[in-house]
Amino acid sequence: MKSVGYHMLCILVAVVVALAGCSTPSENHLSDREISRLVSDLNGEESDKTVVAIYKLIREGPSVLPMLIDGGAGSLHLFGDDIIRGLGPSAVDPLMRLLESARSAERKELIVSAMGIVGPPCSPAVEMIIEEINTAPPDLRIAICRALGSIMPQGDLAIDALVGMLEDPAATVAGEAAIALGRIATPGDQEAIDAILAITNQGSPDSLTPELAFALHQLGWSRHDMFDFISSKGRDHQARGHLGAVRALAELANCESLRILGDLVRDPVYPTRTCVIYQLELCGPQPEVLHILVEAVQSEDNDLQFAALLKLSSFGPSARPVLPELYALRRGSENEIIDADTADFLDRAIILISQNIKGSMDQH
Repeated sequence: MKSVGYHMLCILVAVVVALAGCSTPSENHLSDREISRLVSDLNGEESDKTVVAIYKLIREGPSVLPMLIDGGAGSLHLFGDDIIRGLGPSAVDPLMRLLESARSAERKELIVSAMGIVGPPCSPAVEMIIEEINTAPPDLRIAICRALGSIMPQGDLAIDALVGMLEDPAATVAGEAAIALGRIATPGDQEAIDAILAITNQGSPDSLTPELAFALHQLGWSRHDMFDFISSKGRDHQARGHLGAVRALAELANCESLRILGDLVRDPVYPTRTCVIYQLELCGPQPEVLHILVEAVQSEDNDLQFAALLKLSSFGPSARPVLPELYALRRGSENEIIDADTADFLDRAIILISQNIKGSMDQH
């Protein structure tokens, strides 16, 4: 279980990223030593320093990227992704230069992951990313698949690369390749369909995984059967490939898949409800998603409450339709369900969703 303080810090970080993104880049540039210190603060235990570091690094601009990457997987895993997201398209060219000069697989993994965070603006980097596949260890191959699925490039180059990884000896790589293929392939792409059918005994349930079923569904092959396969795995938390099915259901984000995910979140004996909450971010701020998250805030499970508030906060103003319900929960926070820690966390979520960002910064 992550601490309450960690979850609250995530909410505050989201507020700071939004504020930094709305501000003008700094004219007084930081020295390399100052940037290095701020990157170190990302992994520190003092939340105030972490928040200040994120704000200053985003305002400084893409020149912080080399030191952010050199800060190691820890900094990028914690809050480096918020900085990359805040930099947006301005990070593309510097990341391409960093990838070109990178030598270690670990450094390449961080750079490719950062490109995935930036998303479609990194399309010019796709060829460079794909060139890394042949010599990449499993973790880098996973990062490549995820980046391609986020960048969503046009053309056959990425499709061919992902098809080639469907039979990767590492099951996690093959699963990520299938999800990415389902995201970017054109429905009816017969070559992609044939490639999947060839390795699944023509779509036999005994050979399928939920990720491959997702890809076939998105490609338009036997969609009803593929959805039934994913749904059955998703409903049964003891089924082989269950978490892969949860991911596929969140990627599909249709009415039936959201109903299944909602049922899992509401089931008090389901062991990984928090995992489902985090996957709901893939669905976007649909009304049903917002409804599921507000219900989770009203549960008696603190982990579930914090995860739901974090996801609602990540949607920002798009979650405004549920503000009246969140205000009502805050007014009734003297009840046993919303304790003091959750109420504080709820306040931060309301600030971010309502975009009352200045008021929040004045308090910190």
